[in-house]
Amino acid sequence: YTWLRSLIGRYEDFSVITRQSLTFTLRTLGLTFDEKVFDRIMDKYVHVDLYPDAKHALEALKGRKLAILSNGSTDMLNALVRNTGLDKILDATISIDSTKTFKPSPQ
Repeated sequence: YTWLRSLIGRYEDFSVITRQSLTFTLRTLGLTFDEKVFDRIMDKYVHVDLYPDAKHALEALKGRKLAILSNGSTDMLNALVRNTGLDKILDATISIDSTKTFKPSPQ
């Protein structure tokens, strides 16, 4: 969905696109859902479980500049980094929000 929006030049916040995509998928599959379950699924985007070796691998790169470059919105990324403890390891969190073009855009 982000690629499609980039191609047609209709930017929308990543969290909005994610919510719309999940809704579309559930409806297409004919699945019913309740709002509480839906909200819990969406909450996982900012409370994701890291791969077991992720922090160790990043800590092994100490001394280098470390950053996330993501299609995620600034608010989502900041919450995710804070909730996972990566804020103590990363130097920067970079969102495409400022350019309003999802990667991998040629611009």
